[in-house]
Amino acid sequence: MHTHQTNWLSQLEENLSQHAHLPFAHFVQIATIDGDGRPANRTLTFRFFISEDRLIFTTDTRTEKIRHLTQHPYAEACWYFTESRTQFRLSGKLSVVTSSDDAECMTARQRTWRERTNASRQSFTWPSAGETIANKENGCIQVIKGSHKLGRLNHGFAGEQVGADMTMVENALKTMELVYVEIEPGDALFFHSNILHRSASNNSDYPRWSIISCYSAQSNLAYNETSTAWQQPISVVPNAAILQWEAESLGNADFLKKENDPALKDTGWEK
Repeated sequence: MHTHQTNWLSQLEENLSQHAHLPFAHFVQIATIDGDGRPANRTLTFRFFISEDRLIFTTDTRTEKIRHLTQHPYAEACWYFTESRTQFRLSGKLSVVTSSDDAECMTARQRTWRERTNASRQSFTWPSAGETIANKENGCIQVIKGSHKLGRLNHGFAGEQVGADMTMVENALKTMELVYVEIEPGDALFFHSNILHRSASNNSDYPRWSIISCYSAQSNLAYNETSTAWQQPISVVPNAAILQWEAESLGNADFLKKENDPALKDTGWEK
C-alpha cells in the first residue's frame, strides 16, 4: 500500500510540475457535504504536501466550507490536467489547523502565511460578504423615484462628498417619492446613473457593506472625461483570474482630492 501511495504521489507531483505554466494547475476542486447532506464543490489554491497523506490548503474560517466540516469532516479533492489528460481524486478527512495542532502542521501554516502576497493577506481582514442587511437603521441607500428623467444635474461638494445641486434635490422631493431601499443579504439594486440617490450615516451597532459596480455604454461618454479607459475593449478572462490578481494597497489612495474630479471643473457654460 505504501508503494502504491508513493506511485500516485510522484505522478501527481510530475503533472503539477509539467502543467505549472498553466494557471489552472495551481487550483484544485474540493467537494464537501453541506448541512442538508448535499455535495458542495468549490475551487481552492493548492499549496503543498507536508507528507504522503497530508495536503495543505488555505481558506478563510468564515467561509461556508468550514461550517460543513464541523458536521461532515470528509471531503474529496480533484485535479484534472489537460495536457496529459490525467485526473487525480483524493478522499479523506479535512481539519482546520489551529495553535493546538502538532508541530508539522504549525510549521506548514506559518510557511503558507509567509508565502502569501500582502494583497492576499489583506483579504483575511475583509468583511464577510453577504452577511449584513441594509435598512433605515444602518443608513441604507435612498433614491428619488423617477429623478433620472430630470437629466444630468450640476454637481458640487457637500461636506466631503460630491453631490447634486441641493436646490434641485429639494425641488425634486416636493413632487417625487423618496424610497428607502431596504434589502437582505444577496439582494441587488439596479438603477440609472442619473437617478438621485444617497446613503445616511450608520448609527446602528452593526455594519452595512455592499459592492458597487458601475457600467455605461461605450457611446455614452462621461461628462468632461479625462480617462481613456473607455477606449479599451473589455477582455474576457478565466474565472481563476480573480485568484491571481495582485491587488494594490489602498493605503496611499485619496478619494477626496477635489482637484482630481473632472465633474467639478468649470467649463464656462455654467455662468
